[in-house]
Amino acid sequence: MANVLVTNDDGAGADGLRAAARAAVAAGHRVTVVAPAGNVSTFGTALGDFADAWHTALPLQAPAGADLAFTMDSYPAAIVALAALGAFGPRPDFVVSGVNHGANTGVAVIHSATVAGALTAAMHGIPAVAVSADRGNTPADWAALQRALETILCQDLDGWPTSGALNVNLPAALPPDPRDVVWCEPARTGVTVGRLERATRPDGSLDLRAAFRSATPMPPEDTDSGALMRGRVTLCWTPVPGAPAPTASWHGRLVSQVRQQWPGRPAAGQALKDEWS
Repeated sequence: MANVLVTNDDGAGADGLRAAARAAVAAGHRVTVVAPAGNVSTFGTALGDFADAWHTALPLQAPAGADLAFTMDSYPAAIVALAALGAFGPRPDFVVSGVNHGANTGVAVIHSATVAGALTAAMHGIPAVAVSADRGNTPADWAALQRALETILCQDLDGWPTSGALNVNLPAALPPDPRDVVWCEPARTGVTVGRLERATRPDGSLDLRAAFRSATPMPPEDTDSGALMRGRVTLCWTPVPGAPAPTASWHGRLVSQVRQQWPGRPAAGQALKDEWS
């Protein structure tokens, strides 16, 4: 049993946060939830007004089995940094960041506040996982995603490397075949690519917008973006700058163990109920 901090970048009311908290509880860990007050996606490693500033953590109703729950007007990286200093009780043994509403793959992870929360933990010597769910064309089955994350959190967390963070991306429809849980290298793009829309006003000012569309052609299938777009569960390592990647034997064992315990597709219509306001 580990002391697990659960945070996210979609805010305290997000379904993915509830799924992550439930997964950590179901995996047998002591859970503290600390989430941003609102959606702070794409803020990356932002800390905001951090040094020498007071921060207020407002209590939330904790999900069943969790010890504490708070919300803050802050960012995942700042929340994890405060937790590493003992802000919410004992220093976490492990950090779960997510489950994000939308994929975080390829070079797009440099903007992801979900991945940043996990990387901040690693920079403080705390093992961590960032978890994201591809939106797809159908509503997310949060019960199924919860069970998939529970499978990962049931593994031995004591030997988890702290040279970076595990970045997990789950397709909208989880594959029942455990062989579709794969270790990948990061792609050169995410699952979407941006197209610039630009207009010039008479006064010389510019109106600019980045419009995103699905990456075509698909990235190679041995990359995280390419495998996710083909419906696979992707495990990818995001290193702390200058740190070594984990050994092949470690990630090989992790993939093997997750495959052996893969839950498959749950019954249709299973849903999560809100457990905090």
